[in-house]
Parts: sequence; C-alpha cells; structure tokens
Amino acid sequence: KTSPHTANLVFNSETAFFQNAPKIIIQSKSLDTICNDYSFKKLLLKIDVEGAEADVLRGASHLLSTTRPEIILATHECHVKGVEETCLSILNEAGYSCSVIDDQKFVAGQQDYLCVPQDNVNSAV
Repeated sequence: KTSPHTANLVFNSETAFFQNAPKIIIQSKSLDTICNDYSFKKLLLKIDVEGAEADVLRGASHLLSTTRPEIILATHECHVKGVEETCLSILNEAGYSCSVIDDQKFVAGQQDYLCVPQDNVNSAV
C-alpha cells in the first residue's frame, strides 16, 4: 500500500490522473538536446519518471548510440501499461543488456533495472 504523501504524481498523458489534472505548460528538452549542449565523456543515467520512461528513452536515441551511458531504469507498469516492455525493447534495439536490480518491490508493477551497453557489459556500475 502506498502513502497518500508519496511523491509519485503521474503526468504521462496515458494516465487517468493526467486527464483530470489542471494543465501547466512547461518547456522541456530531450536528453539528446541536453547532451548536445554539454560534453559528457562518461555518463550514468537514473530514469525514474513514474511511467514516462519510454518517452525519456525515445528522446535519448542519439545519446544511447553514441555516448552509451549506463542506466538505472525504474519502470512503472502500475501507471502505464506496456511501459516496461517498451523500455526494454528500446534498450535492446540500442544494444543494451538489462538486468533486474531488485525484484522485491512494495508496489506491484514497479521494476528496477541496471542497463549497460553490450559492448561494455563487464564494466557495469
């Protein structure tokens, strides 16, 4: 059971919460755009965005193919059905190997993965 005081608000357009919530328009940038603006030699990403993980990965396609960051990915199937499979598919197509970090979650439909480029599989964080 989750507490009503947790910070797990979901604003992905596929969720019921989003449909009923007041809208605030904000400017955002993809990871590809941010990484284009800065020079990163080594990168570790933690992606935990309450169901919008696939959106983040789609906005990082260039980053995934060039910089090849190691990724700690938290999927939220409990908020957006199919997001876990979509994320793992995106990462697999980008040449990543993903391993479950901990399968003892308190909330069903949440899973954490360590994803490393297959060409870098032996140097995982």
